[in-house]
Amino acid sequence: DKAVDPTLWWMRDMIQHDEWPAKKLDHDSVIDAIFGDDPRRLPSTKNLINHVLQVVRQSSCRLRVRWAALLHDIGKPATFAYDPVTQETTFRRHERVGAAMVGSILGAYGYPEKFQREVAALVHRSGRLRSVQHLTTTGARKLKSSMGPLFDDLVDLFEADCTSASPAKQAEHQARSRILLLLVHRVLAEDR
Repeated sequence: DKAVDPTLWWMRDMIQHDEWPAKKLDHDSVIDAIFGDDPRRLPSTKNLINHVLQVVRQSSCRLRVRWAALLHDIGKPATFAYDPVTQETTFRRHERVGAAMVGSILGAYGYPEKFQREVAALVHRSGRLRSVQHLTTTGARKLKSSMGPLFDDLVDLFEADCTSASPAKQAEHQARSRILLLLVHRVLAEDR
């Protein structure tokens, strides 16, 4: 048997949950239902690795976007929390944690630091567009400015990050993308 490539440690953590901090909470059945193939899944939960792979399939065929799609939820295992009282699952700041991991992952494959920073920026901002309906023109201007040439990649990543089977949720997700693009185009027109 060949040993698994040690540079794939980050993928193991998305598939296996044995070493996750959440294991200490002794909610194995909850963790299995959320991250594993347990058919008794909790309502509105997804298998993490299947979700990530679907986002990669749906993403633009550009290397930077594909890596960002693969790594956009890499911080979830480290930030997993489950409240048995409210039965809420959270992954607070998983984008930030994931962005911090990008350099060690891509560095192991020999990618240049500039590329690592770009993918990390996309991972860090990947959840930012979920609340686009609350984005002001100032916020849109700041987002476009802070992302610079990565803005279109961020929008492409956001559009790919919808794996719901519900047509209504898919339509809502795509509507957020259109709102953002309209707002940014309006801001750019005002700034001319």
